[in-house]
Parts: sequence; structure tokens; C-alpha cells
Amino acid sequence: MFFRLQIQKIDGTCNNQIHPTWGKSGTPFVRMVAPDYSDGVSSIRTSAKGEPLPNPRFLSQKLYSKKIKPDIDVSLLFISFGLIVDHDMIETGVNTDGIPCCAEKFDKYPETRPKECMQIDVPEDDSFYGPRKVQCLNLVRSLPVHGECGGRREQLNKATSFLDGSTIYGSEVQRTNSLRSFNKGQLRTQSINNTPFMITSDGMGVNCGTPSEPLKCFQAGDSRVNMLVELMAMHTLWYREHNRIAEELSKLNPQWSDQTLFQEARRILIAELQHITYNEFLPVLLGEDAMEYFQLKIANDEFYDGYDETINPSIFNAFGAAAFRFGHSLVKDMLDLIGPDNKTEESVALHETYFNPQLLYHNRLDSLLRGATTQKINSVDSFISNEVRQHLFQPSDKDFGHDLAAIGIQRGRDHGLPSYTKWRSVCGLSEVKSWEDLQAVMNVERANKLKEVYQSVDDIDLIPGALAEHPAEGSLLGPTYVCIIGKQFKKTRKGDRFWFEMPNSVGAFTKDQLNEIYKSQMSRIICDNSDNITKLHKNVFIVPSAKNPVSDCEDIPKVDLSKWKAYF
Repeated sequence: MFFRLQIQKIDGTCNNQIHPTWGKSGTPFVRMVAPDYSDGVSSIRTSAKGEPLPNPRFLSQKLYSKKIKPDIDVSLLFISFGLIVDHDMIETGVNTDGIPCCAEKFDKYPETRPKECMQIDVPEDDSFYGPRKVQCLNLVRSLPVHGECGGRREQLNKATSFLDGSTIYGSEVQRTNSLRSFNKGQLRTQSINNTPFMITSDGMGVNCGTPSEPLKCFQAGDSRVNMLVELMAMHTLWYREHNRIAEELSKLNPQWSDQTLFQEARRILIAELQHITYNEFLPVLLGEDAMEYFQLKIANDEFYDGYDETINPSIFNAFGAAAFRFGHSLVKDMLDLIGPDNKTEESVALHETYFNPQLLYHNRLDSLLRGATTQKINSVDSFISNEVRQHLFQPSDKDFGHDLAAIGIQRGRDHGLPSYTKWRSVCGLSEVKSWEDLQAVMNVERANKLKEVYQSVDDIDLIPGALAEHPAEGSLLGPTYVCIIGKQFKKTRKGDRFWFEMPNSVGAFTKDQLNEIYKSQMSRIICDNSDNITKLHKNVFIVPSAKNPVSDCEDIPKVDLSKWKAYF
């Protein structure tokens, strides 16, 4: 009879039996290199001359507003899947009390401003915010974690560090239980237009949509599910995938309890998520050379026995606060909605989809997915769309929002990330000691822009420096980000005792089951869980082409769950 003898705990506890809190939710990020705080404890980094670093909004305007590189043949779906992976592994603890760091009273009495405020002042001559009388963008520091005796400031990761589906199921048992139906292993659903969707939280009320059409927000394992409609769509696919697997397992094994069905469906979904991330997503992002160098390749003909109990899988601070934010530069201004005839039905401005599930409530899931799998994205470089640089989370009663690019720079300083040149050294790359050195690793125009806004090469923040680099061979990213991301995903795999390829471990898949998991592809997830998509190209992270042709869903391999039938 087939049962799991031990299950992966929701909060990541005891994955490592020697260090039971490694990778657990609610533990600090870890460092690749010591943080750079001006006072050695928590004050933000200053310039090489001891002066304040350039204003983040000023840098956003100077560095990110001009597009140089053309679109690439990577699909928009790549971004929303990347967000799922990001939110699965990273949730920085922030103060949720809504501290109004930009309140006018602080202009008169600055000494009364809360010490955790890290607001971004808007330059007087700002061409966008200036005419709108916006002088300040609110930002609060990430929650601090100090040692028992004080010490330097660290930040908290509220998610499990493992790639374990916590964005679908949650990183705490209480949240997981709120999502479960406790019937045949299913997650709770609601019906919208006769199709299943994630539940809406009773406590959240009507907080999404628009004033003319207020809608209830969705509830998922991760609280950020409603940020963007493409993210909601990706969550919907994986939510449905769990229930699809649980239903099929229930038919195969009607004697199994709700708990067995839930945990086995969860285990299979995590395996699919891990396989798709390492087999489809990371090769596009990092390139074949990096996949080989960081030991990230999945061999579909053998077990993986690379678990190392001495490796701490916890997330690198620089990975969460900078490197895995590379996707901000990929964002497009508009989302194309494409019908079954492959014609564009409509294009929607990105800022109209923040906390707005209208497209899903109006039966547009498939149109959204067709658009996401065929629309090209921006290159990774020093250009970030105004949709997130000036209209981020724009309220319906205003014509402006926040600036994601400025937030990224300020958050890096909040987290004590050393300068860009330090990271080149940490990664064993050619050192940058002068502006001439900088021109050897990036576009000359980008290097000159950095020279205009920073006094010294040693002042350059990690994000603008790394985004400006020439891409590494076969990669979307420059070598600094390849280094940080490659190192993280190496230990994410090697430091996970429950990694799906592991042989001879408690609850390991059989060889026949593993062979089925190896068939999993993002295209199959869409075919199985969209409303009615019947044709798709196999690699949906790349736009369709002669090498990546559209075919019938029936021609895309399925994971045969009959291998999970228990015989007794």
C-alpha cells in the first residue's frame, strides 16, 4: 500500500533534521557578505565620501526612463510565473500598521516622524510628480530582526525559503487550514460564471475592482495574490491544479482519507512546480552555461542524490531585496487579451489591473493567458516601464501611484546591501575600480549615466549597476545577477531534504512516478486548468515560432497519475 510516512511541514520546520529552523518561515534572511550600514548596525549606507547617496526617485528618472534594447522572444507569462516563484520563497516582513511617513505634520515637526520611516522625497523639479504636487512617496523600513544582544539589523522572511508551493498553500498551518475544504483533499473554491476560482476572504470584504464595480479579493497561500491580474490568473491555474490532482487521486484511491489526498496532491504539485522552475524557467533566465555551473540541470533519466544537510537553504538577503527583482525591468505597459481566433480583443493598461480581478470575473481568463503566452517582454536592462515607475498601485481616484524602481533602490539600502562594485568582487568577476572599468562591463551610455548621478563607482547601488551589465552568454541577466541567483537556486535544491528527485528518502517518489513528474510542463498546467484553451505551444515561456509551434493540447504530455494507485 502506498502512503507517505512523513510529510513536508507547512512552515518548513524540520526539513533539516540537524538545524530544524533552516528555511522555516518567520526566520531571518541570510547574508552572502556582511551588510553595509553606515553605523555598522542599521543606518543606511552613505557615499564613499560619507555623504548621503543620490535620491532614489532622482535615480529612477535619470537611469530608468529611456529604453535602448528591443523586446525579446520571452513571453509575458515568464513574469507571472517568476512572481509565483518569488512569492513562494520570499515575503519580507514589513510593518502593516500603515505608518503615514509622508504626513504634512512631519514637515513641520520632522523630529516626530517615526524612526522606521524611510520615505522617498520627490525632487522639486520632478517632471511627473511635480505638477501633481506630490512631494513624498511613503515607505517604511522592513521589520528588523536583532540578535539576543542587539547587534546589526537583519530582515525577516515570512515565507518558507523552500520552493514548496507555500504561495498556494501558505507558510503557516492556520492559513493552510483556511483554504482547505477538508473533503477529498480539495482546496475550497467558489463558482464564478460556472467555473471554479479561489475563495474570497470574508474578512477582506469588497477591496478589489473599481468604484463602479467593487469586487471581493481572492484568498490564497500568499497575501499578495491580488496585486496584479496576471498573478491572480497564475494562482488560479495552480489552485485548480491541486484540486484536479486530488480529484484524480480520489478516484484512483477511494479508500484514502482527506488528509492523505491533500498531502499527496500537494506533494505532486510541489514536484511539478520544482520541475517547471528548474527545467523551463531557469534555463531561459540563466542560460545553459550557468545551469551547468551551478548544478541546476535536471537529469530526466536518473535520481538526484545531491541533498547536503550542511547547506542552509535560507534566502540570501541580496536575492530577495535585489537580484530576483530583475523582473521589474521586463514589465510591459499594456496587456494584450487574445481570443480563440488568435486576434487581439483588447489591450489593458497594466495599472488598471492592480487589485482588480474584473477580467477574471468577466470570463477573460483564457484571453489573458493567450495574451501572456504570446506577448513579448522588455529586455533586462536599465529601463523600467512608467506603469510601475509612476503608476504602481495607482488608486482609482488619482492619476499617479508609487515608483517601484525607487522602492527597489531604497529597499536595498534599508537592507544594508553593499554597493554594486562590492558584489562584482564577491562573485569573483572582474573588479570595477574606475569609470573606465565600468564601461567594459556595460553599455557605454549606461555607464555614463551612472557616472552622471553617482560621485564614485563605489557608490552605485546593486540594482542599477547589475541591470546595466551586458548579459552573460545565453542569459537574460548580467553576470552579477547570474551569480547571486545561481547560488541561491543551487542551495534551494541541495538544501531541501524533500526535493522531488530525492531517492530512498522518507516519502520519495518511485521511479515510475518520477518519470511522470518529468513530463510536467507549464503548457500542460494551462491546458488542464484554463477554462477552454485547446491549443498551445509547448514552451510557453518563449513566444510561438517555427521552433516552438502551436499544437493541440492533446499532443502535450500529461502526468499519468495512475502511477499513484495503491495496490493492496
